[in-house]
Amino acid sequence: MSTTKTLTATATSKIKWAYTNTDDDGGWAPSESQTVQQNTSYTTGDAANKAEVMYRERFSVTAGSPNKDLDLYGALTDIFGDTLNMEKVRAILLKNLATAVGDDVYVGPLSATNPFLDPWVDANGRNKVQAGGSFMIDSPTDGFKIETTSQTVRVQYQGSSGTISCDIVILGTTGGLESSSSSSSSSSSSSSSSTSSLSSSSQSSASSQSASTSSSSTSVSSSSSSSSSSSQG
Repeated sequence: MSTTKTLTATATSKIKWAYTNTDDDGGWAPSESQTVQQNTSYTTGDAANKAEVMYRERFSVTAGSPNKDLDLYGALTDIFGDTLNMEKVRAILLKNLATAVGDDVYVGPLSATNPFLDPWVDANGRNKVQAGGSFMIDSPTDGFKIETTSQTVRVQYQGSSGTISCDIVILGTTGGLESSSSSSSSSSSSSSSSTSSLSSSSQSSASSQSASTSSSSTSVSSSSSSSSSSSQG
């Protein structure tokens, strides 16, 4: 049986603030209130502002097994069980679910086999994502290019508690819309669709499937207190 996938997604980065300098004697209190945000809406396709496939996972890294390697070409499967052969990455969101101070993770090439270089440039490049924080990249115009020798993102344990859980969502293109090879117990199943929201601004993930239509809705977000810092080795 053949099915067709569609994908709509929104990637959002936002900081909203009210910054006030109050006179302790009750005088003038100048202030500024503004919002700076980046909203990217993706629809199905492989051109600018388009994506075709999505990968999401909640996983843990530990002191004994510190590396989680995500091979973006040929090793991961989506929620429908189909192998993902990404050629470009449009967006990545990593959320560190830890709450204890010092429970950090690194994300980047980190000298993995066939490291994904384009966003980080250097083979040992990485971003540090602290407890409760998040890291996000979004490339609606060009996309980050994947090559046969440059395709693996590594998430690495850098904590103190022994185990850190993370959520990751990756949007990408394949160069041509994938045709699903998934089988279904119902011959009436005719289409699959996915809607994603990625934001660095309550955290939930859910998927649902029915006999006639399969759909998934994913939301991964972080509070305004989340923090991340980047370094490159």
